[in-house]
Amino acid sequence: MKVVRVDESKSWKEQDLGGKRPEKSVCVSRYGAIGDVLQSTTVFKLLKEEGYYVCFNCKEQGYNLIKHDPYIDEVFIQPDKFVRNDTEVSELKEYWDKLAENFDRFINLSEVVEGQLLAMKDRKEYLWNQETLHELMNVNYHEAIHDRAVLPHIFNSRFFPSEEEKRWAKAKRKKMGRKNFVLMWSLAGSSVHKVWPYTDIIVARLMLHSPNIKVVMVGDEACQILEGGWENEKRVLKKSGRWSIRQSLTFAEECDLVIGTETGLLNSVGLRDMAKICFLSHSSIENLTKHWKNTISLEPEGVDCYPCHRLHMEGFRTCYRDSQTGGAKCAAAITADTAWNAILEVMK
Repeated sequence: MKVVRVDESKSWKEQDLGGKRPEKSVCVSRYGAIGDVLQSTTVFKLLKEEGYYVCFNCKEQGYNLIKHDPYIDEVFIQPDKFVRNDTEVSELKEYWDKLAENFDRFINLSEVVEGQLLAMKDRKEYLWNQETLHELMNVNYHEAIHDRAVLPHIFNSRFFPSEEEKRWAKAKRKKMGRKNFVLMWSLAGSSVHKVWPYTDIIVARLMLHSPNIKVVMVGDEACQILEGGWENEKRVLKKSGRWSIRQSLTFAEECDLVIGTETGLLNSVGLRDMAKICFLSHSSIENLTKHWKNTISLEPEGVDCYPCHRLHMEGFRTCYRDSQTGGAKCAAAITADTAWNAILEVMK
């Protein structure tokens, strides 16, 4: 994979944007968070099969996620502030137009999901009622991405670890005992509704229910707060902030069950064969898990705002809070018993 990094001090001239690419080239542009980038990987295989030289335009975090993807020929990395995009001025369209001149095709996946299928604050759609949002935005994310790219609905999103990372994960799995049931728990995502408030109840039940189980907790450094209380339980492995995102994504493929909210990690294994349990919040089954394999999708019950089809970047200023658990109402409406029954179904 060829890696081109933009020099912040340079202009948008052709030579500064990597110059002309080989004949029959395509650039896919997507900047978002972990889940956004991993959803975008669904198009690369089909584009490569159509004979394209495939370039992915992303930020540094995006490159970290796709750097071993065999269907990408080039990654074009730009710094966060290379293009101005704020409330006063947005130069993105002009920039994308300039970048597109260097390719036969330019596929812009920005706002296919956020904006189009998840309402963003400070836009008029955010104030629409839930019924209207559901009518317009209850569309599958993968299908929308493929429609933007004018590709058939053959979905291929996945994370590709390196051979060294695969060996590391297999060694870790072997150390945990091949006869043990290994469950990876993705503790939290980027918004308040992506934290499920009954995790400790289920982990405690698992410890009592089965001596042959290992629970691997993963997330960013902030998720270490959610790991508190399990310091003396050897069957609970606290890896939040200790494993990198690539390590967590790689080890997920060695697990018997991956469980969590609408996080990047769940997106990474959605089309893989291992069992998955997903706690839905702002997305419906139609939006997110419709095409996932071997997945139990748990939906909130008795909550009028689900699925809200909104991005909640300001926490509980825009998301309804449950008074008993302190979590989001949609998260609290998926009970511990509901999750427990789903886990038992998988373990059988």
